[in-house]
Amino acid sequence: MPNFNKPFYVETDASDKGIGAILHQEGHPIAFVSKALGPRSQGLSTYEKESLAILLAIDQWKSYLQPAEFVIQTDQRSLTYLTDQKLNSYWQQKAMTKLMGFQYKICYKKGSTNCAADALSRITHNTATLNAISIAQPLWLQTVQDSYSDSSSAQQKLTTLALQNPSGRYSLMDVFHVSLLKKVQGNTTPKFIPLPADVPSVKTPEMVLDRRACTKNKRVYYQLLVKWSDMPPELATWEDEDDLLRRFPSFTAWGQAIAYGGGGRCHGETYQQPSPREGEDPKKQT
Repeated sequence: MPNFNKPFYVETDASDKGIGAILHQEGHPIAFVSKALGPRSQGLSTYEKESLAILLAIDQWKSYLQPAEFVIQTDQRSLTYLTDQKLNSYWQQKAMTKLMGFQYKICYKKGSTNCAADALSRITHNTATLNAISIAQPLWLQTVQDSYSDSSSAQQKLTTLALQNPSGRYSLMDVFHVSLLKKVQGNTTPKFIPLPADVPSVKTPEMVLDRRACTKNKRVYYQLLVKWSDMPPELATWEDEDDLLRRFPSFTAWGQAIAYGGGGRCHGETYQQPSPREGEDPKKQT
């Protein structure tokens, strides 16, 4: 188990193919991580690969390292002067940004003594691996669970609930917490909801009361004053003729004769008596 009253040590190392790190206290390992390098990262310098190993360790174990000061051990001597150097390269800037907010020291460790991290850096798998051997379990949960068996009043209430259940809306389950219960699947049979009987009918044209020609952007188009089915003439509306022909091609009143009045306005544009269509009798346009 990790002891947060003692300092943590992070050993890092890099090889041509990968990077690795170990988290330990007083020589006892707590967790380790390794990651293979892609083709692009394999072309980096040794200094940059060692920086990648430190960044990987900080990302994986920041919950362990944030509370107190820790020590980073590396066999790259130039990294021990990271805080004193000018940040000229991208990797120096990225490493310093990642380490901001941590209390740490970077110490040099000979490569011959950094065997474990060196071995991890030579693993050639393509995915990161993290193995931890510590686990936290609250002690109060066991205390609460034991109190049920030691308390006569709790036993009496549990027995009463198990034997007397007048409402039938709950039951006594042999689990410690409700989160341990399996989810109820329920009835998977689909329910079909019937449609209401008074579905409103679809409005269709009943009669053409008037016709007018409109101009918009120097283009002439026609509109019809349509009386709709099941609606009084006072609620008749002007509709585009081409749109009506497309929506109701079988309506029989499209060919009826319409009388036109004088000038007026149509959607902000002037409209006028249209010229006869091809095949129409000009006398019917009076």
